[in-house]
Amino acid sequence: MHTLQDLINFNNAHKDLEFSPYLPDQQLFILSQEAPPLSIEREAEYIRLSKSLNQTMDIYNLDALVAMSEDYASLAAVGGYPIISVPLGYLQTAGGPQPFGIQFMGRAWSEGILLQLAHAFEQATHIRDKVRPKYAPS
Repeated sequence: MHTLQDLINFNNAHKDLEFSPYLPDQQLFILSQEAPPLSIEREAEYIRLSKSLNQTMDIYNLDALVAMSEDYASLAAVGGYPIISVPLGYLQTAGGPQPFGIQFMGRAWSEGILLQLAHAFEQATHIRDKVRPKYAPS
């Protein structure tokens, strides 16, 4: 696969393997494929946001920002920030427990610090061991 369209085509050809009750379609991929390219103004906005985050982390001497999973994913992607997600808990749904997580987003090249933070969080909480997802082999 080389393009987003290749991925969309593959998923359509293998719906039984690629889709689940939690992700029943690929609407995000399709919307991304149909989106117009970024404008110069939009790219400048992302650059300003990136500088603002760096300044905030400098002012408060932060190694990372923390949020619920998916809150920072897009921001991290466009800003070039490393990000890691670890289990935080489970939502009870009709399909069984659905995991959700917490994310640690750091500065450029701070992957080592993020791995240490994520590891410490997992060792302190042991969330991953508390509930086995419905689809996991026993």
